[in-house]
Amino acid sequence: MIASVIISVLLLFFAFFITGYKEKLTFVPAETKAEIISLRFGSIEECFAYVQPETGRVLPGTIDLNNFTKKQMNLCYSTEKEKGYRDINFQLELGDKKLPTNNYFNVPQMKPFERRVLVYNTNPEQNKPQEELLQIQVQLSLTRKP
Repeated sequence: MIASVIISVLLLFFAFFITGYKEKLTFVPAETKAEIISLRFGSIEECFAYVQPETGRVLPGTIDLNNFTKKQMNLCYSTEKEKGYRDINFQLELGDKKLPTNNYFNVPQMKPFERRVLVYNTNPEQNKPQEELLQIQVQLSLTRKP
């Protein structure tokens, strides 16, 4: 009887130990998650990456200035309307243009990511890419709406 109680307690202890150990092994810092998510802005067609009209090829590390709009941001990345402030949110700054995600409340919580990108303006006369600095402000998670 006593042995079964001791074995049960040891099994419970071992189960809790394994669960905690697994959490420590698989933990990913919020900053790393934000960095990985932010890579999409200049890398995929659904966001702001430039698509070569001749080939249909998406050029990573580029921004199509004509797609740099709030509508495109909502298609590219949006969080839940009611409780999205608890998720990672961003504000992109390219030159004098600022483009926030739907639940960004101007509460940056870490140093902004900076990336050099080639900016395309798809007007035929102005289609020479220019290198510019893309700043990405990050709001990790808020406990309540400001």
